[in-house]
Amino acid sequence: MAAYLGMLGQLVVNEKMNDARRLAASWKLVVSVVSIAVGALPLAGAASVAVSAATGAGAALVGSKLAPDPERVRSDSVYGEDLTLTTLAAAITAHLASQWIAQGKLPDWYEAPPMPKPDAKHPSNDWFYAFSFWRERLPGGRNGPLGKDLTIAVYSVLGPYQVGALFGATIGR
Repeated sequence: MAAYLGMLGQLVVNEKMNDARRLAASWKLVVSVVSIAVGALPLAGAASVAVSAATGAGAALVGSKLAPDPERVRSDSVYGEDLTLTTLAAAITAHLASQWIAQGKLPDWYEAPPMPKPDAKHPSNDWFYAFSFWRERLPGGRNGPLGKDLTIAVYSVLGPYQVGALFGATIGR
C-alpha cells in the first residue's frame, strides 16, 4: 500500500508542477502579446522606446508575481504529501492504541501515541522519530507482538524509506 500511496502522491506533485509550468508559460505569452501590442502603437522615437520598455517591464513584473514558481509548487506539494502520509500513519497508530486499551492489552492510562505537527518543516521525519520511541515503550518493545503489529500497519503507509525520501525532497523548504 505504501508504494501505491507514494506513486499517487508523486502523480499529484507532477500534476501540480505541470499546472505551474503551464501558468508560467501563459504569463510569458501575455508579456509577449503586450510587447507586440505596444510596439504597434503609433509612437515615434524616444516615446516609443520608453513606453515599450515600461510596458514590457510592468507586464514582466506582474507575470512574475502572479505566475507560480514551479520549484515552490513542487516543494509545497511534497510537503502536503508528507503531512498527509504522516497523518494517516498517526491515525493508524492511534486507532491501534485505542483498540489495545479496549482489549486490555494496554492500560487505559497509557501514554497516547504521538501526533504529527502541522507546522513541522519535515512532518514525517519528526513524527517517525517520536513514533519510534513510543513504539519502543510498548510492552515487549518494537519486537513484541504489539510492536510488530504496529510496525506492519504503519509501514504499510509510511516506512523509513519514504520518510527519508520525503525529508530529502523537502530540504530547503
